[in-house]
Amino acid sequence: MRSVVKGGLLISVLLICSMVLACSSGGDRGDEVVVDYSGWLDDGDAVSWPLDPGTYYLEMAASGDGASIEWVGASCPETGQTNSFATTCTLTRRGKVVLRNPTVFGLGAATSVTIRITRVD
Repeated sequence: MRSVVKGGLLISVLLICSMVLACSSGGDRGDEVVVDYSGWLDDGDAVSWPLDPGTYYLEMAASGDGASIEWVGASCPETGQTNSFATTCTLTRRGKVVLRNPTVFGLGAATSVTIRITRVD
């Protein structure tokens, strides 16, 4: 009888863990992190990531004077230089997102940047 109780308890724990993991990873919405980047950009440097058609949620944080975001292949607006930014953008065709530390005549400081892009459709 004890092995039946232990087996039932084990199954219950596994089911609860599965539900917690499903909820914390976006559940059945199918959200997928496509970019998870943290690094330094020197003055005037940029990094970009190609994106397939779809809807994306972007979060960005930057130190110092900040960084800018540009969506290529979408009608979403480009940001100016900012320290934090979050938006949703839909690409109707293949495109990319560009993260840039705008130049100040080559004399600006490097900026530490963290960006996370999640496909939400």
